[in-house]
Order: sequence, then structure tokens, then C-alpha cells
Amino acid sequence: MTEVPIASGGSGLRFIVIADSHIRPPDQEVDAYPSNALMVQRNEFIVDLCNQIDAAFVVHLGDIVHPLPLEDTHREAIGLAHGVYRQLRHPIYFVPGNHDVGDKPNAFVAVPAVDEANYPVYEEAWGQPFYSFDVEECHFVVLDAQLLNSGLEREHRQRAWVESDLEVASSSDRRIFVFTHYPPFIRDRNENEHYDNLGEPGRSWLLDLLEQHSVEALFSGHVHTFLYNRHGETDMYVAPSTGFVRPDYSELASVPPAAENGRDDPPKLGIFIVDVTEEGYDTQPLRSYGSVGTGTALPMSLDTALDPSWESPLGVTMRHSWMA
Repeated sequence: MTEVPIASGGSGLRFIVIADSHIRPPDQEVDAYPSNALMVQRNEFIVDLCNQIDAAFVVHLGDIVHPLPLEDTHREAIGLAHGVYRQLRHPIYFVPGNHDVGDKPNAFVAVPAVDEANYPVYEEAWGQPFYSFDVEECHFVVLDAQLLNSGLEREHRQRAWVESDLEVASSSDRRIFVFTHYPPFIRDRNENEHYDNLGEPGRSWLLDLLEQHSVEALFSGHVHTFLYNRHGETDMYVAPSTGFVRPDYSELASVPPAAENGRDDPPKLGIFIVDVTEEGYDTQPLRSYGSVGTGTALPMSLDTALDPSWESPLGVTMRHSWMA
């Protein structure tokens, strides 16, 4: 566990959450998806945007690079990602994603599962896959969700460590926030396992930990779509991607999919700004609109984007009763 200095967005602690950058060589798979050529540039814009925000730190929720660990271009992509995040003026904490260390054990996709052999490269590039750090009265925990249900020795080590770590944090009355790549569930804790959630028994183990230690919020990625749920006292956020949208959830929208069957839908890309105060905390989504490069302006001023009027009318549309 480490302790970092505090920075504020006003009268409290502010941090930034980004996810699923999928940085890759710009000439990789551009015939199928032309937007693949923009991953480096879109994430350069994200770094430039973060540098304009007063924050204590940034957390990356994983899938830092796109090529899988077994692909020849994995290390090349790591080099490109280092070049991007080296420009960040804030401390950054990385969470491993399935493109970084291997998928959770599953039968849904024909890609290799998490493997011990993938960790030396990850640790050399990004640091430890599970750890915690403190900022003032807050305790932040990074977990490697790919390990759950894997049976690897590393899974047992993570489990013993985090159970002890959270016990110490909660007994010290610290406010706790947790970061993972996979969300535990999308709709409810009893849903069947699928590509976008955690399987049992790992799911229940994690959810029980959240309840036991009154975790304020869990932030996850992987889905590339902003989703919100709640488990007990814990708010559960799924962050948007900074690179591209997965078309799987396009039926949630009331309009037809955008370019690339919904994969290149720039207004759905962005980050979270999280402000923690004595009264609670607030998570503000900030769209990046798929902007590229450095020195590029948002369609609106940053002050306006970070200070929306809560008196604005709210409308809800439904294309299909997807959650019925």
C-alpha cells in the first residue's frame, strides 16, 4: 500500500477514471474497422484532457493495449501506450484487463484465458496487478478480476491479501473504493454468467466483500458502455471506453447504430471525474467525443462540461424493454 498527496477539484478530493484505451499499432485491422487507426490519437487527447483537470491521480481500468499477450504486437503496443501515458502530469494507477493478462476462464470466446506466463511482461510494463493505496481518509483497492475462478496460485494470494487489506482499512474507518476490469454483474447478482460479468463463486465472494466492508463504489470497465447499478450500499459504475464502443449494447439506444455497426460512436466515449467530499462523492461522466491529438478543444468549455445544470430537463427513451 502506498500513500499519495491530495489534490482537489474544489473542496475535497478529485480523481479521474479512464478505461479500455485499447492502444494498438495504427495499421492493425484498419480494413475491418477504420477507427482502429485512431486509438493512439484518441488516447493522446484523453491525456491532454486529464492534464487540464486538477486531480490527485488517474486510474486506468484495464485493456490498456489491444493486442493479446500472445500476439507479436503486444510489446509494440505497450511501447506506444508508454509514450501516451508518459505525458500525463498526474500519478496513474493501472488495473489489468483481459487484453493485458488474458481473459477470465470462460467458454464464450476462443481466446486464451489468464495465464501465469503473461504476468512478467505486465508487471514490467505496468506494475503489480493487485494493490492498494491511500489518499487522506480514502482507501483505494485495485483487483485483478481475471484471476477469479482461475485456480491459479496467484488468485489465492490475491484473495488472502485483499481480505486482510480491507479488514485493516474498514477497522480504520477509511472510505473504500474498489477498481476492477470486469464488473461483477450487469443486471443483478443472480444473472447467468456471460462475457461481460464474473462467474461464480468469484462473483459472490467479491460482492460479499463489498457488503462486509461497506465499499462506497466499485468502478469497472470492459463493457465500453456507461452503466450504473447498485449492490447493497455500493454504487457500481461501468466506465465508457476512451477508444471505441462495443456494438453489443447498441439496442439500448433509441436510434440506429453509428459507424462500424455502432463501434465508432464518438459521443459515447469519455471518462469519469470523481469528486469526494465529507458529504459523499459525485461521479461526473465527461464525453471526449472521440477527439484526437493534443491541443484539441472539446465542443464545450471544460468548466461547462464539469458543471452541468441539475435543473435541466431529463428525458428517457426506450427502444426495447431490454431490462424486462
